[in-house]
Amino acid sequence: MFVLMLVASAMTALAADSKALQSILRADTYAEVESLINSQLNVLPSNQEKAKAYNHLTRLAVLTFYDESVKRAVDKRKVMELGLRAMRAADLCDEYDMQPGADGQVRPKYRDDNYISIALLADAVVDGCCEIAEAKNYEQTLKYIDAFCHYAERPLLKKKDLLKSHPKIDLIGFYGGQAAFMLNKFARAAELFKLAMNSGNESVRNFAREYYSISLRYAQQGQ
Repeated sequence: MFVLMLVASAMTALAADSKALQSILRADTYAEVESLINSQLNVLPSNQEKAKAYNHLTRLAVLTFYDESVKRAVDKRKVMELGLRAMRAADLCDEYDMQPGADGQVRPKYRDDNYISIALLADAVVDGCCEIAEAKNYEQTLKYIDAFCHYAERPLLKKKDLLKSHPKIDLIGFYGGQAAFMLNKFARAAELFKLAMNSGNESVRNFAREYYSISLRYAQQGQ
């Protein structure tokens, strides 16, 4: 009886959604949902429906991330990319979730759950960034670290200051700063080295402090 009530409740909720949203919610792969959202977002009648569509995309992104994470031979780079994909989907969901409804009130429905999901997978994203950095691929390193920092600074994650509170943020600053410095992006290098200046690792801390000063000087000189 209870199961029948749950099914009936789900069917009622689905029936209340627009036809465009219903088609998005019935899709069960990330690629299909993303394609449907891209083609139908503008016909969804409200910010709440747009948030619900992107929340569905976020759930699929997180599930795909964990499916890849538990494989025997884990590809850290692929896991990192899937993690960043989930961060992007959650960020888009949050953008619409925090918009006012028809009554002018903001009632976020997905923010808390999405924050927990994304904060939990941040470790794998950081580990993937570090692995690429250790291969001395500076352009790729900066690309992925900048993406991580971008989403960490967006409202969903910034509310708990993930960029400063993450236990491995010093490595993001250390590797990201090196990559930016080697690419002659000295202002960005200084920003990133600043994240590592209070590292518990003495070598990382000393390196970051030295190259923060050098990067800042080069940036001020217009180099």
